[in-house]
Amino acid sequence: MRAVVITSGGSFRLEDRPDPAAGPGEVVVRVRAAGLNAADLQQARGDYPAPPGWAADVPGLEVAGEVERVGSAVSGFSTGDRVMALVGGGGHAERITVPADLLLAVPDGLSWQEAGGFPEAFSTAWDALITQAQVHAGDRVLITGAAGGVGTAMVQVAAISGAHTVASVRRPELHDEVTALAPDGTHVDVVTPADEARHGPYDVIVELVGGQDCLDRVSLLRSGGTVLVVGVQAGATVPLRMFDLMLVRGHLIGTTIRGRPPAEKALLADQVRTAVLPSSPTAACGSPWTRPSPSSSTPGDMPGSQARGSSARSSSPADDIALPRETRCTARNARPGPDHRGVPDRDLGRRSALLVGCVLFGGEEVGDAGR
Repeated sequence: MRAVVITSGGSFRLEDRPDPAAGPGEVVVRVRAAGLNAADLQQARGDYPAPPGWAADVPGLEVAGEVERVGSAVSGFSTGDRVMALVGGGGHAERITVPADLLLAVPDGLSWQEAGGFPEAFSTAWDALITQAQVHAGDRVLITGAAGGVGTAMVQVAAISGAHTVASVRRPELHDEVTALAPDGTHVDVVTPADEARHGPYDVIVELVGGQDCLDRVSLLRSGGTVLVVGVQAGATVPLRMFDLMLVRGHLIGTTIRGRPPAEKALLADQVRTAVLPSSPTAACGSPWTRPSPSSSTPGDMPGSQARGSSARSSSPADDIALPRETRCTARNARPGPDHRGVPDRDLGRRSALLVGCVLFGGEEVGDAGR
């Protein structure tokens, strides 16, 4: 098989690698699309190594494709099934071995490009907001970097959960588009960073950008509130006035998913499977989650391939992007419900292209997957 490999100099190239095998509880997925995320570029720089058990030199944290081989202990999946998954690495290859308990069925109507970019953003958003911060209906939630890939997923998950959602977006020309993310029956206030204080205090503040002043937002917390650090692309070393945190009896939580034990990842996959995706007709509220692709880009040296999205605006972490390229999503006709149930099958065909970047392995070419 072909795989995108990180070189000793931190660039990318295509190489031939042996085809993977499936252990008893695993499947081999024939990859059709794989998302390109900031973590892949951090891994190439040597800052974010893959966890044990995953390819150390092949990037790719999220994949979509067809089940090609099934381990002897696997039930519920068969050869030819369309699946997607959040993985620890190795996704930028034509095939990958994935533990079966990480697999999500790709709903009917979802393209490979959409499925390939879904797991990372929405798994991160669901885990951060619902599991870590325990957001409930009526909470006031501030999301920084809300025009970014994870940010747009956060906006939708917070809104559909019944929270009063405030999205901080530095660029005014993006405000209308972020406002449009609010599912029917919900509302999102979109503000610039300078106006964040006027909409506080907050029960939960999600930090997706980082930077020198990001923890100054501790002063915007309601008593007993939480600052949740999910992204730090604009700067990871910042001062904190600890007395401010003490005064509000606040909580400061940092979170990642990649290095978690397999059992925790399997639990998160099950939560996304049952609460976000339309795994059964009982899904009570709908949200056709989407993440349209951003500006074209080629990461490093990748002969014969590009990680690209459809033409849109270029951007940077300072422009409210938690990932290296802007990714936006649109949710239409979502209906809030107390059980946080997810996306009805009837709405999924209304999605549009979504990847932060995409490497598409759909035949003889590895090329533009975002158009």
